[in-house]
Amino acid sequence: IYWYANDGQPDVWIGSADLMHRNLDRRVEALVLLTLPEHVAEVRELLDLGFDEGTASWHLRPDDTWERHVRAADGTPLIDMQAYLIAAKQRRSGA
Repeated sequence: IYWYANDGQPDVWIGSADLMHRNLDRRVEALVLLTLPEHVAEVRELLDLGFDEGTASWHLRPDDTWERHVRAADGTPLIDMQAYLIAAKQRRSGA
């Protein structure tokens, strides 16, 4: 996802490129501009969820190791984004 705020009128692109030399030198990578407001809104919701403190994440510690955060300070489970996306897909498809 490439999100450009554009003074309140976001330009939002999606694509497969991870901007590594091996991908850019030996592959064709493509980006697609999202033009429908509902698509932009859905990507915005996903970004908001992904960056929300209530979503499980990894934190880089001072010793350069990664620590998984799956519970809030009070012990309640944080949202697992992958499980959330799977459930959302199932709801949309009527499964």
